[in-house]
Amino acid sequence: MLPVLSPLIIFIGIGLDIVAFAIHRATGLKLQNMPITMFCLQIWFMGAFIRYSMIGWVDNAGLTSELQGSFSELVLRFRLSGMSLKTSSGKNVNALCSRKTVYISKASLDQLSKEAIDWLIGHELTHQKFFDLLDGDPSITAKRTARVAIVLLCLLGISQRLEFSWVGAIIVLVLIILIFATTTFAAIEGRDFTRDTELACDYVSMVQMGTSVGAVEALEAMKHGGAKNKPHGYPSKEARIQQAMDFEEGKPRATCANAKVEAEVSAILAGLK
Repeated sequence: MLPVLSPLIIFIGIGLDIVAFAIHRATGLKLQNMPITMFCLQIWFMGAFIRYSMIGWVDNAGLTSELQGSFSELVLRFRLSGMSLKTSSGKNVNALCSRKTVYISKASLDQLSKEAIDWLIGHELTHQKFFDLLDGDPSITAKRTARVAIVLLCLLGISQRLEFSWVGAIIVLVLIILIFATTTFAAIEGRDFTRDTELACDYVSMVQMGTSVGAVEALEAMKHGGAKNKPHGYPSKEARIQQAMDFEEGKPRATCANAKVEAEVSAILAGLK
């Protein structure tokens, strides 16, 4: 999640500026607009702001040996490796998984019981299980599209830095067509599976905890959530709490509307038995 937070994007900007300058010296095309590096810096700062708005500053102030030990046990329970835990200054009950790192807010540590914290971390670890499945699936259209889009964006940056805007116009047109086609394909195939995935992560974590008590506590403490329980998009907090209550009562899990997510949930649960 949030790959723009990586400083690598800044070095990519520097590299593209060097390429643009080399073309400028070789062809005589004039340089124009601001350096690509500045644009990449803006993207990086925007990503940092988004993460701050979600979890606050990463300070690891709440990273105790007890919490780290509990996290290590959960990582083993979820059969993952190479995971790390960081704590942040966030004032809302929240957690985030990005690049095999789980971030958990200070508010979560201060307001939640150990059972709820474990469930919250388990939810994020389940996201990593989904990420692993997606990385191993060569048929993921979105992944291929992202690679093409990145190449096109790099070419767009160079073309806009130099004085041949017609190339930029063509690339922008191709990007628009690509995004439109991918979005349409996603709608047809049901690729927007945010709602199903969130509910699935809730459920898998409850299964691993053996109870939904921690889930209900954490979900009730959260201040955000989808306003409406739409088929696509973020699920409402009420829907998530209802699933947790159904779990505690022993009711069967509702099948995911998205067939691919359902298959992945089944694979994850089978692998954790």
